Amino acid sequence: MQSMDPIEWLRRRKAGFNSLSEPEVSAVLHFTLLWSLYEAELLGKHGSERGIVRCVRAWWEMGVLNDSRFSVELSYFKNRYFINGEPSGHFKGLRVCRLRNKNQEMVKKVLSGAEQGPVESVSALFLVIYRLRNNLFHGEKWGDELRGQQQNFQHANAALIKALELDWRMSRACG
Repeated sequence: MQSMDPIEWLRRRKAGFNSLSEPEVSAVLHFTLLWSLYEAELLGKHGSERGIVRCVRAWWEMGVLNDSRFSVELSYFKNRYFINGEPSGHFKGLRVCRLRNKNQEMVKKVLSGAEQGPVESVSALFLVIYRLRNNLFHGEKWGDELRGQQQNFQHANAALIKALELDWRMSRACG
């Protein structure tokens, strides 16, 4: 059987994909692998809002949650989605409205700077990453919308790696 290069196939078949740079494609590919591992090992093979918040609370209860560990990634998403306490033009595309009401409010408060608590801040960060995941895996980001997403996925990837390393050091606190 002759092997097919899926990236080349997509470049020939999907116009928006053809315009993506190699770093943009790599960031998305890396995200799919890292999210899959994060979901398998930290969320019990079932990505959910509850699982994300439960995991962050477990770190807090074990005394290992240090929100500064995720400060670069959280700062990036705050700056992307809120400007001077108000939602930016990118915020609507995140589709936070699809989260449960209490999580919608928490994400908005954290991103706007109104909430600073470590559990809420890190939970909100991973709920934003969860929304990126849902938007990607359910087709919202396909085509031209993948363009301009490189930094989103690079920051998400960095946070996922940090979460996996933290959980591995804590002997699987979340899963």
